[in-house]
Amino acid sequence: MNALGPLLSIVAISCSCGCLYWWNVLSQKDSRLAILMPSSGFALAVFIKTVIGGCLVILLGNISLPTGEFEQYVITYRYMGDVLRLWAILMVSCVVVMAIARLTRNILRKRRLLPGEALQSTSIRMPTTINSIGDDLEAMFNDQIRENSLRLLDNCVFMLGWFWVAFYVLGVASGSLERGLGYDINASRMWRLTDLFVMLSRFKVVYFYLAGLLVSSPLCKNRLRYVVQLLIVVILAILTGGRGEVFFGFSAFIVAIASKKDSIKRFLPILVVLAIGALIYIPFMGAVRETTFYKQTSVSKPVERAAAIVRSAYDVQGFKYRVSTLGREIYACSDAFLFSPVNLNSDPTGYRDLSLRRVIALLLPKIFHGYAVEKFDGSRIAQELMNVEFNSTWFPCISTAGDLYRRSLDIGLVGGGFVLSLVLLVADGSWKWLVQTRITWGSLILVILPLSFVQSFPFGTVQETIWIWGWDLPKYVAVAIVLMGIQNLRSRLNH
Repeated sequence: MNALGPLLSIVAISCSCGCLYWWNVLSQKDSRLAILMPSSGFALAVFIKTVIGGCLVILLGNISLPTGEFEQYVITYRYMGDVLRLWAILMVSCVVVMAIARLTRNILRKRRLLPGEALQSTSIRMPTTINSIGDDLEAMFNDQIRENSLRLLDNCVFMLGWFWVAFYVLGVASGSLERGLGYDINASRMWRLTDLFVMLSRFKVVYFYLAGLLVSSPLCKNRLRYVVQLLIVVILAILTGGRGEVFFGFSAFIVAIASKKDSIKRFLPILVVLAIGALIYIPFMGAVRETTFYKQTSVSKPVERAAAIVRSAYDVQGFKYRVSTLGREIYACSDAFLFSPVNLNSDPTGYRDLSLRRVIALLLPKIFHGYAVEKFDGSRIAQELMNVEFNSTWFPCISTAGDLYRRSLDIGLVGGGFVLSLVLLVADGSWKWLVQTRITWGSLILVILPLSFVQSFPFGTVQETIWIWGWDLPKYVAVAIVLMGIQNLRSRLNH
């Protein structure tokens, strides 16, 4: 593999992600709010998946692997440089358009300012209203939160915590979260008892972040209650064999504590242990899930499953193997198959499959149009690129950059970067408006929601992206509005 090409791509992606985050730092009164903005969540997700994942693939990926499903690791190693080039083109295109948009906006604002105000325009800062979410979050970071806001945060964490406890308890009892014995049966079911919770899976990262803010605050009076609640969620997640929810959940927890200077000093040893443990956990659980002990147990019998995990922990060889494939676990998409000899000379597929009728079907429930449509086409596309028989219980994926390149080569990446920049500009503008509003359960959850982009990426294939921004994310806005209504009704009843 030529080292110069991947290195330049990594530099381009890193600089692009850095620009997105730095612009957000400049736009906020408190720079610690910047990490919560949509474009920051997107930039962080891209950096983790492409830069960290890509570097690990290149450094650790030249290993001997068996054929079959694990061929994906070999192909990813061979063509990771090409995959990084796709992301470099997409990200640079996106950042260039956003830079032009920001520059144009600043010029127009300066022309409208009075002469005496021009000195204040070096960085555009959003004004905040009294008792806004931004003010309350800044107070949380400084451990000076008002009593009513602390009570609201307390209620929000308590509510989200029991929501996820119920999810795991129900999933364990029903077998819906099974990854061992009976996995194929559960994965192929059209409807499972936990589907309602899965529909709101982005709230999991929100919960860990808010729990981190609350638990690390000296003003928290019920710390033991929330620690116990967190432990229940984490233990049940481990028993079900979950990796992403544990890794990204703890990552959000660490980010929340790290945003508070005093908390860093008080919790530094714990943060270091959590960070190392979260990183080791991915290959560890990957190795455990491949062992016979694990596969022969069911999550509906948690004691047997826990014993199987402990016994599997001694599989040192499996752990070493999973460590060597850690980069592919982080960058979990199968874009590299676009450059394999079988697909290298394939013609671009174009956008003929995205008719107006299909787009409408993606955005509306089937009851309104009666048209069955495949919402998540990434798994099918990835398996077609791998040239394997379709398996409905196996879920590989193809990324935004990969799908754009598959459809229209490099020109699709440039155009995709333009569209991506517009989406992020609108999302950031909406977030800035929201952070100035009065704090409620719903508005607080929505302000933290972009942090979930790190686990549940907001862009997939072109078709998946339409569904995410047209249905999945608006769904959380609807839930937030319902929570606001419940909170208002509760306040009226109390008065």
